Amino acid sequence: MKTAIQIKNTFEEIISSYFSKEERKKFDIDLAAKYDNEMILSEQADSSIDKYSIEERGFVQQRKFQIESLITYLEKKISGVKYYDLLLSLGKSSIFLGENLLAINIYQRLINEVIDDNRYVDFLANAYLGFSEALSKQADWNDSIKYCLKANKIFTNEKDYIGMARCENLIGVIYGEQGDLTKAERHLSQALELLNLKGDKYLRGIVEINIGIINFALDNYDIALTHFQRALTVFEQFSDFGRIAEIRYNMGILFAQKTDYEAALTELDLSISAALKAERLPHLGKSYLSKAGMFAELDKFPLAIAYANKAMDISYRVNDSLSIADIYKIKGVVHRKLRNKELSENYLLTSLRLNKELNNMYNHAEASLELGLLYKDWNKNDKSISHLKEALEYNKQIGAWKDVKRIQSILSEIN
Repeated sequence: MKTAIQIKNTFEEIISSYFSKEERKKFDIDLAAKYDNEMILSEQADSSIDKYSIEERGFVQQRKFQIESLITYLEKKISGVKYYDLLLSLGKSSIFLGENLLAINIYQRLINEVIDDNRYVDFLANAYLGFSEALSKQADWNDSIKYCLKANKIFTNEKDYIGMARCENLIGVIYGEQGDLTKAERHLSQALELLNLKGDKYLRGIVEINIGIINFALDNYDIALTHFQRALTVFEQFSDFGRIAEIRYNMGILFAQKTDYEAALTELDLSISAALKAERLPHLGKSYLSKAGMFAELDKFPLAIAYANKAMDISYRVNDSLSIADIYKIKGVVHRKLRNKELSENYLLTSLRLNKELNNMYNHAEASLELGLLYKDWNKNDKSISHLKEALEYNKQIGAWKDVKRIQSILSEIN
């Protein structure tokens, strides 16, 4: 096993191949040394933040082994419908626990089992849909939509309106994650129309959450809150703590956007509590991420970095690329405010690059805005204007007029 010193030496050997001596020295001063200072800053708040820590790697490996062993053991004991039901249940549970790669493997196994047998088209459709959802958690948008459409085709042939609504909902979520809010809204509305043909209270609650998220992105805060509260009523009746964690998280970031930080903190703490009960690592990580962003806005930098680091631990654990890009953005904001310009620039450019690779237009625009603010403070006006105009154009496209006015105001200060 490599020690930290060996890893550091290996990294230095790599950068020495690409940097001149002066460039390497500047890199060490501007980034590496200041990153060490960031860790010291984080330690100032470690004693005051939540004590929860993610699972030990050994336990994670054990759980994966148990699931794989269960499949190996039961595939010889049960067959047909019972076995396929088992695989669907294990795939769904794996997604809930943030084990997306394991879920992908399980759904792929089921697809291979039933794809050539017309008796099991329902299992094939649900396997395609589960596979699509797991891929979406990995930000594999194209393949996710591809398999979701495969599922939707089968559900349509079978006149399964609930299945069709689930597909429309997932496609809406995917477009929402990419920042294409017009398409997202259209597919989510289609999901609700299908649910009017055949009601499903639980699924309607899920769609309500996602419509709330779209309205939040469009600055329609009151409409968004109404959808979140409707959904919360549904999932409290089901005692579904995973969904409750998701709703409380979204309500938290909504209140933070309205600068009602006391209400935001309350909702995020309730989200963390529910996520722990449900063992939902993804939502736990997002709540920590939101706390980091809020403390960055409040200039409580040690808390912001400490929560960002906790969110990063979980995001790496569940391979949440979108959150990782967002964490880099928040750290960039913190270091902009601390006037660590080079480190802030590096974080924000990295966030920008990742969001571009993930085709996430909404977060890409947010990172562009932060870069515009950084370069404005840095008196690099040409770069500032370029990034601000990029953010402005996207917000005009989606009709986020509050953000449009803010960016136009910043541009007028430069011009």
